[in-house]
Amino acid sequence: MAALRRELLCSALLYGKANVPPVYRVDWEKCALYKNLIFGKMVRDLLLETGVRILNSQTATDPELQGLSNDERIQRVWARGRQFIAKCVSPRTFDALEAQIKLIHEEGITGFSITWGNVILSGPSQEPWIIDFDNARVHFHRWTPSSLWRRADDKYKYFKNYGRHVH
Repeated sequence: MAALRRELLCSALLYGKANVPPVYRVDWEKCALYKNLIFGKMVRDLLLETGVRILNSQTATDPELQGLSNDERIQRVWARGRQFIAKCVSPRTFDALEAQIKLIHEEGITGFSITWGNVILSGPSQEPWIIDFDNARVHFHRWTPSSLWRRADDKYKYFKNYGRHVH
């Protein structure tokens, strides 16, 4: 229930400000949010179309990953994706994604997931939409050490996934 509340709060705070699908219905009994459909492809799907093996189902028996810790496996899979990401995402789309991250941070929200499976690129312009806020935090005081640290952590995670920097 807490994740549903976080997702709903972030969606409400970002409505009309950021590329986040609006919520049109909440079913509290089923603990479910219903959001507008965003037509497009996840960054993950674009990577898969290049042939890179990044899904758990593809890497479970991968000899290159055997014997590694879970963290080492994740790092290796991210490195695979980073090798191909520039072929899937244009510089303009990266700039737009980084602008969305900055905008969301300016609204006091941190801890949202910007993994390859949580960013949808929509339309011919590949406009980025961010779809996962169930672990996000809202900082009503935006310049506290905690808020600034969490922003930096988001930027670090973005760098690890995409190999790019958010300023």
